Amino acid sequence: MHLLKSLTKSSVFGISLAFVVLCLAIGGIEAIIKENPVFFTSPNLLNILLQTAINTIIAVGMTFIIITAGIDLSVGSLLALCNVIMGLTMLHFSPNNAVAQIFFGISAALIVGSVPN
Repeated sequence: MHLLKSLTKSSVFGISLAFVVLCLAIGGIEAIIKENPVFFTSPNLLNILLQTAINTIIAVGMTFIIITAGIDLSVGSLLALCNVIMGLTMLHFSPNNAVAQIFFGISAALIVGSVPN
């Protein structure tokens, strides 16, 4: 009982509860509207996890940067620049040449990241 009381007082509990209610509402509305609902299928949930992985990694890194009082707001711009460079590499070389894409993306990040503010 004490554990349940301490969990409900936490701000994480409210956010988590709201997230679960929102997911159930979206799934319920889709089940009513569509004949074959796909929101709670394994491929869709895996797709959602894959699409949020990049933002999660950046958010964890930014959390450590903010905790150490080294606030850096250029992370989003650097991510966008590296994505564009990797996309251009894919267009000019081969779409299947992942090594070149990763090399040019990381090279751009290292070059821009080494420039002092």
